[in-house]
Amino acid sequence: MSLTLLIYIFLPIILFNFCVFAYTAVNNMTTQLNFIETLTSSNYKKWKQDVEIVLGLMDLDFAFIEQKPAEPTTTSTTDEKAKYEKWMKANKLSLMIMKRSISDHIKGAIKDNGNAKYFLSAIGQKFLESDKAEIGNLMDSLSTIKYDLVGSVRDHIMKLVNIATKPNNLSVTITDNFLVHQSLRSFPQQFNQLKTTYNAQKDKCSVDELITVCVVEEGSIQKEKVKGIVNFVSSSKSADYPSYKRKGGPKFYKKKHGQSHCPGGNRGHTNKPGVNQGQSHNPLGPQAVIKKEIKCCDCKQVGHKKFGCPLKKKSRSSKQTEAKRG
Repeated sequence: MSLTLLIYIFLPIILFNFCVFAYTAVNNMTTQLNFIETLTSSNYKKWKQDVEIVLGLMDLDFAFIEQKPAEPTTTSTTDEKAKYEKWMKANKLSLMIMKRSISDHIKGAIKDNGNAKYFLSAIGQKFLESDKAEIGNLMDSLSTIKYDLVGSVRDHIMKLVNIATKPNNLSVTITDNFLVHQSLRSFPQQFNQLKTTYNAQKDKCSVDELITVCVVEEGSIQKEKVKGIVNFVSSSKSADYPSYKRKGGPKFYKKKHGQSHCPGGNRGHTNKPGVNQGQSHNPLGPQAVIKKEIKCCDCKQVGHKKFGCPLKKKSRSSKQTEAKRG
């Protein structure tokens, strides 16, 4: 196989792989740059952290770790020239990345002397805070934050731990014992039993032990909450359920309470106050009431119905007698 044929076969494959590698590298770089938030007046700490992460991933933090090397001369070694070129490249790209992620009004207020390390330090000088004010804000946050059963109790305690570690960097020490008591004070009344138990015991617990105990207590509270909801729904359904549909049916209810709650009727009952329900108000009794209401359709007499009418029976018997004679 000739050399020309090999070139025609493998050259497209090599070019394709190179393009894929270049595209992937550019895409990864773009993703890393977009990871940095634009610096504003309120997010300096987050912005600085993002910049340090991205520069470290791109191997550009060399300009922050090492001082600027001396410019190489004709007598410089190859290692010295390579180190100088590496530092210059890292410094230049670091400046470009930082300037790209700064808003225009802040960028104009920062003096640029061509050194990335000094440029980052100059930005930090514009966002200096008073140590006393920062300590006061942290202590206020630590004493006012409360757990409202939204989210996990573990996350709540970890948030308090995060706040408590920041004053340590400002020469203010917050002990674990104080943090445990402050965490218990931030809990709602559902944790009163846990507070009482802890105050009654002599031994002190660490923050990690408190987290473990609180997670168990949180599980118990959640179970009680679900149980209470189920009982409430069950009692609501029982209250809304009609009495005549409950156990025993309408006959049981009528027998027990002296009245029927069946739909369609309160026959023979009255709703007047002071009157005994389920009883007839005719002095002759309920049977007399029933007979009085029965009326024959033929003879128009009261006390019997049509099929039991004496005149009807007499007429029917006379017709039968005549039929026998005929």
